[in-house]
Amino acid sequence: MRIQRRFHYQPKQVYVTSLHRQMKPLRIYKINITFHAHIEHELLGFFRSSYVLNGERSSHARKAFPCFDEPIYKATFTVSLKHESSYQSLSNMPVEASTSDEDGWVTNHFSRTPCMSTYYLAWAVCNFTYREAVTDNGVVIRLYARPDAIQSGSGDYALHITKRLLQFYQDYFKVKYSLPKLDLLAVPKHPYAAMENWGLSVFVEQKILLDPDVSSFSYQMELTMVVVHEICHQWFGDLVTPVCWEDVWLKEGFAHYFEYIGADFLFPKWNMEKQRFLTDVLHEVMLLDGLASSHPISQEVFEATDIDRVFDWIAYKNDLWCCELCQSHCSDPDTQLSLITSSSDSKDFDIPQHIP
Repeated sequence: MRIQRRFHYQPKQVYVTSLHRQMKPLRIYKINITFHAHIEHELLGFFRSSYVLNGERSSHARKAFPCFDEPIYKATFTVSLKHESSYQSLSNMPVEASTSDEDGWVTNHFSRTPCMSTYYLAWAVCNFTYREAVTDNGVVIRLYARPDAIQSGSGDYALHITKRLLQFYQDYFKVKYSLPKLDLLAVPKHPYAAMENWGLSVFVEQKILLDPDVSSFSYQMELTMVVVHEICHQWFGDLVTPVCWEDVWLKEGFAHYFEYIGADFLFPKWNMEKQRFLTDVLHEVMLLDGLASSHPISQEVFEATDIDRVFDWIAYKNDLWCCELCQSHCSDPDTQLSLITSSSDSKDFDIPQHIP
């Protein structure tokens, strides 16, 4: 079909292509777009950090490549990265093939991803080294960080609990982890504490690297809860995704709730679910709801600029409290079963149907 006109509509952050005639239903149309994206310095979209380049969050995928940048619009992605041979590249899936050029550059071709939302696509080019662990189901877990951090063993703690958490969540949700690998990437600078990209989760160093000789107990506890939260997102968020930005509380609230469930599994003596939950969540929920600025956990999104504001503490903590209320009125097995079944049946979630 012939393109009649095209233009950039800044208020909606969209690029509009107008065709010379109307498209017919039940037909497949393909569009090829050649584009260039700048490597940003603002830590959003396709950005440069010390040692690393990597992916997106919320509506920032559109800053890296043209896409339908909403959670409900899912697609498969085939990524190829070309870089100097002294570096290595990572993406959501394992490397399928690699080719070398005479000029010393290497091109890595990654396996096609499952059907997924655009903002979970990620890639990195770095000179990191890694430590590796393998689960009983054969999932390869690697923690990438600065060579000196890997050599000192600063990533061993997070790698160890991640291996245990993958098995715990598989048993709890009765759903296997869907990818063949999970990379944890520790970067010196990142706009958030962590980002749960499917198969390539990115953490700022302070939230994943731990020195057992000098790190305090409170630091260990905070780091543990961040890792527990992000690993839970591999199910609630990556596999099961809210239909629209207005309902991000569905994934963030559940992941925040499982910070306490997962931490209790890892370290029962911490008594996180019964003791720390009251001081960290219940009291803060009451304070937040007592403010004039309080609002429902589901907020309307009118413009792309509204998206970041829905990722606030009310979305995280009030939904967490709702989860706890449900759990307190039901037995643990009933709560577990309802999470499994509602994930498959809820109209507010979108699940790739071809993933087992």
